Amino acid sequence: MAVKFAYRSGETWADPWDDYRVLRDEDPVHEVGDGEFWVLSRFDDVFAAARGMPPLAWCRNLLGTGVVDIPVDYRIAAEAVLLADRGFHPDPMDQVIAATAIVCGHELATFDEDIISWAESNPELQLVDPRR
Repeated sequence: MAVKFAYRSGETWADPWDDYRVLRDEDPVHEVGDGEFWVLSRFDDVFAAARGMPPLAWCRNLLGTGVVDIPVDYRIAAEAVLLADRGFHPDPMDQVIAATAIVCGHELATFDEDIISWAESNPELQLVDPRR
């Protein structure tokens, strides 16, 4: 049963529980419109979003596609700080992303022009075209 979430509309407004159950069980991170907003229907996802984290169900879906979850450890944190000394731009999230790729020996797929520009003169960060 596919659910099209329409907030404050029709009969579902008076009795939304079946739709909520389907959302929770089948589509816990539900996109409404063209990314206009998202409906989170699991407690852990709502709690994670409130803390500024991506929804856990979304992360689990990514992990199923081959994306690897790499915890940030002291080596990655130290490399992220040291990148600034080597001319990397001052965006802390980009520093962690680049440091993770360097420390773990992974190629990085990115469209970020700042990262690409730095990697062109620093072969320690290996890039791969994200369109392949």
